[in-house]
This record gives sequence, structure tokens and C-alpha cells, in this order.
Amino acid sequence: MVEHGAGHRGVAEDPGALSPRTEPRPNSAGAGRAAGSLASRPRRFGAALGLAVALATPALGADAPPPDFEGSLRPGLPVRAWFDAGRQRGFVQVGGFTSRLYRAWSIAVGDLDGDGTREILLGIWSTTRRHDEPEPHRTVWVLAWDDARGELRERWRGSALSRPLLEFTVRDDRLLATERLGGGCVLTTYDWTGFGFAARARRPAACEGR
Repeated sequence: MVEHGAGHRGVAEDPGALSPRTEPRPNSAGAGRAAGSLASRPRRFGAALGLAVALATPALGADAPPPDFEGSLRPGLPVRAWFDAGRQRGFVQVGGFTSRLYRAWSIAVGDLDGDGTREILLGIWSTTRRHDEPEPHRTVWVLAWDDARGELRERWRGSALSRPLLEFTVRDDRLLATERLGGGCVLTTYDWTGFGFAARARRPAACEGR
């Protein structure tokens, strides 16, 4: 069985297991590089949700909260991610590079193309209209590290997978997605095709509380 994710867009048109940390981060003032709208000054995100945490980007000071995710893309290339309390927005840091702010709710890493460097799979809130999902709905984008530029590149910005997405993870460098199908849920295994994902297997899954 092969089903392709629906409604994906190319970049030209417009990542491992969770490892929470509880200890404070060391002061890294003066280091790092920003991209997009992030500047080298404290930014307060999630203020609408009542957060009082100022995040200094790209240099995260000692008073910054611990990351929600910490892993590596390969030896010597660490990756971290922070999300607001409502998991409505977040950003990713690879080495000294800090991404722009994303409407993001989750992250995983995996070597989708087998080149030895893991890609980042970022759970994104999409506003692209779909007949079977509310707006906004959950989808997955793929970010890849560009050694030549020393920055993250958006390799694939999918507006949706083949079914309404609830959660995802990566296992054996494959995307595993919990999705809604009819009145229940399924666990779908997706393979990376080079530009998007193809569903290879699907089995029933519990969806209590989802």
C-alpha cells in the first residue's frame, strides 16, 4: 500500500527521542546566529498564554528555560528545541544557528535519506484548508542541515499527511503517525520519498483522549 501525503508544497513556492532537561542551561552569551525574524535580543513568545519567560535568541542566557527537546543530527552537531506552554509556537537551535519562530507543537529527528545526518521533523500548525480537518490542523515539515551554508533549510513543507494527524514520532528512521480514520485511529508508517512521504503500512491504534 502506498499513499502519498496530500497537498504538499515545495520550498520554492512560498528529527530521535524526546530528551527533556530540567537543569538550567549555561550562559552562552555572544554565541549563535539568528535566521528569519529572530534577532539577537530577548524575545517573549507565548505571551498571549500568560507566559512570563523571556527567551534570549540566538544566545540563550542562564535564565532561559531548559529545552523541550535535546538530541543531535550527527556526532558534534547538537539540536535543541523550545516550545511555549500551549505548544503553539517554538524554535529550533542547531549548533550556533537558531531558526525562525515556527507555529510548532512537536519535534523528532531521523535520518530519512540515509546520508548520515538526521533530518528534523517539525510538527506544524497548518492553515491550509482541508475538507476532513479543522483549521488550523497538524502536519509535519522536514528541516535539513545545510553544511555549506551552516543553517537549517526547509526541505519539505507539507500541508497535510494522508489522514488527519494527531501525533507522530520517528522509529528506525521512518515516520510513525497516529491519525484519525473514520470513527477511530490508525498508526501509519511513512517512508520518505525524497519529496514528501508515502504510507507503507497502517494498523488500528487506540485513540482514547485524542
